Order: sequence, then structure tokens, then C-alpha cells
Amino acid sequence: MKNSSPFFVSKKTKNNRSVWYAHFPDPDNSQKRKVKSVETLRSLLGSTDTSPIRRKAEAIRITQQALDAGILQGDKKDDPLLNDYIKAYWDFDTSDVIRRKNLKKANTISKGYAKNIRGTFVENALPLIPSNLRLSKLKTSHLEKIMNTLIDEGKLSLSTIARVKQSIAVPLKEAHRIGLINENPMLRVEPIPVDYKEKGILTESEINRLMELMRAGVENETFNRGVYLACALSTLTGMRQGEIRALHVENIKILDETNAIITIKESYGAYEGCKVPKGKRERLVPAPAWLCEELVDHAEKNTYGTSMVFWSKESSSSPISSSYMRKELYSCLWDLLEEIAHCPKEMVQDRDKVDKDGNPIMIRKGEVLRRERAVDFHSFRHYFVTWMRSCGLLTDGQLRGVVGHQDASTTDGYTHQTEANLKRIGAITNNILQFKVEKNAS
Repeated sequence: MKNSSPFFVSKKTKNNRSVWYAHFPDPDNSQKRKVKSVETLRSLLGSTDTSPIRRKAEAIRITQQALDAGILQGDKKDDPLLNDYIKAYWDFDTSDVIRRKNLKKANTISKGYAKNIRGTFVENALPLIPSNLRLSKLKTSHLEKIMNTLIDEGKLSLSTIARVKQSIAVPLKEAHRIGLINENPMLRVEPIPVDYKEKGILTESEINRLMELMRAGVENETFNRGVYLACALSTLTGMRQGEIRALHVENIKILDETNAIITIKESYGAYEGCKVPKGKRERLVPAPAWLCEELVDHAEKNTYGTSMVFWSKESSSSPISSSYMRKELYSCLWDLLEEIAHCPKEMVQDRDKVDKDGNPIMIRKGEVLRRERAVDFHSFRHYFVTWMRSCGLLTDGQLRGVVGHQDASTTDGYTHQTEANLKRIGAITNNILQFKVEKNAS
């Protein structure tokens, strides 16, 4: 009867001494077997015993321990190709690891995050990894070469390279935990010093001027009203873009002529659609009544008849796309920054980029200025936090409650605040924007 065990042992006499050897499949060639002395396996397991191994049962026991510890990789299913293992780990739809993590704690790894970090690996690390490299054969030198190559190429920021490293490190940690590899080679890779660029923040006069330009564009029908309202809402409440895109009329409560409250229940992700907001909990934020009246009015113009505030003309079920919001916002930011720099509509070459015919690729000077200052939609949230902190009228706990920065384990005190307390905070946020507001502009 054929032996179904992944290995067998044999004894040979060498220099008048009996030595046991383990025979196990070659993971790279199913037609061959590899041979290693059981005494060597015992040493690799960490034993300091140097006495001869005399009994077959002892040789089998040690060999099985080596197999269980990952020192022997006797089956390809237990020693996958490195590239396949990492891609499978980050595949949200099929990854058992992600599924279990989300069952243990909801939304631990979102579909958007998994897709993005998998894409980071595939685009940047995959081309640098030998296609036949198996998980068990991965060495620190392989990983160092990947990181050093990306650094030497100079195409990616250090923060992006750190993300590439993370895309590999997390699956390797799991592989080590479950015994697919005996040790984690990533632990010896030198850390990547990352100087994260702080998100740009416009000045008070700049943000008021930007809102004026947007609102004038709305009145002239040259700028999207939904994008203007989204930018104003983020500036006045600190709401994230995903939370804004998921907003529905029923989440808005107007208290009086001055104050309103928005309940943040969901966030909208590119791949997940509606999901729980970051922080895994609902929260209440005060907002100006005039802005909330405009939000309700804008929602009523939704031709699909849904209660979605930031609706899209292209879809009845999806909100306005983040790419469209970015396109509209950047066009107005360019006008603002070029106005400040006295170079309206000036065109410059985009770094050293050229088209297929060798001609320079030209962009607005405002885009160069925007990149230099790292300004984007999230800058409105940063402006809100900076402004609220500088006014000194809220405790750190109150501010964290408004912007949703509390840890999941923190006691939920803010969402049980009274309307009176929310009105008091709203009285502060109402002063963030100073430009004159005419109600119900269309």
C-alpha cells in the first residue's frame, strides 16, 4: 500500500554511526524528494541535544515537528507562491482572514481598504518579486531589494513605499502566526523613515474667498451646487467626504432659525457603498440652519425622488462621485490660487512629463500651487479642526466628539448631549465662514 504520509525516514550508517534521514516532497518539483538529516531538523527546531537519534519513532516525531513548524514544506498548498498568497490575503471577496476579522469585529477591514492596499501591492511590489518565489523561500534580502528599488527609482513618496511594505508585512505576520513560515523575514527589514506631508489648510481669507467664488459659480450656473454645499458643510462641521455623500434628508433636524443638527449614521465608500462611519459609531454634529435649509432644498431637486442630499444625475442609487467633486473643487481652487499669485489661467509644464510625441504636457499653474500646498477636499476638515481648536471654546473631548476622532472604546458621551449643548457648540461653528449668505440659492 502506498504511503500517504508527506514524508518517510530511513537510516544509513556513516562512519560506523547510524544516522536517520527525513525524505519529503520537493515543493518545486513533484517528481523529486528532498533529504535532510533528522539531527539537523532537531537543531533547526531549537534543540541543543547532540546525542544520536537511535529509534525510528523518535526520528518520525522530530520530522513531524519540523513539518508542523514550517521547517519542512512538504505540500505546495502549504507553501504557496508568495505573490498568490499576498493577493489572496487582500482579496476582500474570498479572503478567509478578512472574513473572520470582520465577523469578530464588524468593518475591521473595509472592501475599499482591501482593494486599495491590494492594488498598491500589485502595482508596485509584484513586478519586483520573482514569479516562482514561494512563501517559505522568502528572505529579508528579497524584501530589502524591493524597498530599496522603489526608493532608488524615486517615483513614489516614502509614505507610499511604507504602504507597499505594509501590504506585504500584514500577510506575512498572519503566515507566521499560523505556521506557514517558521520566522517572519519582514521583522528584520529596516524601517522606512516617513515624513508625512501635513494636509494643506487654506487661510481664513482664502477659504471665505473660495466659498464666494463657488457660490458665484452656482448663481451663474458654472459651478455645481452640490459640490459647493459639500465644501461648505465640511468646513462648518468637519464632516468627512464619505459621510457627506451618504447624507439623507432624514438625518437633518432644523431646530430654529439659527441651529440645526445632523446625525451621521453612514459613510459612502467607493467599493462598499453605504457603510458605518469611521469610528464605527453614529454621532451628532451641529450645523447652521441656513446651510441645512439649502441641503434640504437641494435634495428636493433630486429628479429620482429619493431623500439623498448629494444626488447624482447619473444614478438613482449612488451619490455624486468623489472624482466629479474633486474635478469641480480643483477648478475653483486653481482660480483662487492663481488669483492670489497674479497668474490667472497660466499654463506650465507638468513636471517633466511629455506626451507620446515628446511634447510637454501642460497644466494650470493653479494645479502646481495646489500640489505644493497639498490642498484637497479633506483640507476643509483640517480647517474646521484647526479653527475650532484655536478658538479655545471647546474641550478636546467635545471637539473629538464633533469630528468623530474618539476611539471605539471611548464612552459615547457626545451623542447623548442635549440640544442646548449642541446649540452652544453650533454658535461657535456658525462663525467659521464670514461671507454673506443668501438663503436658498439655486
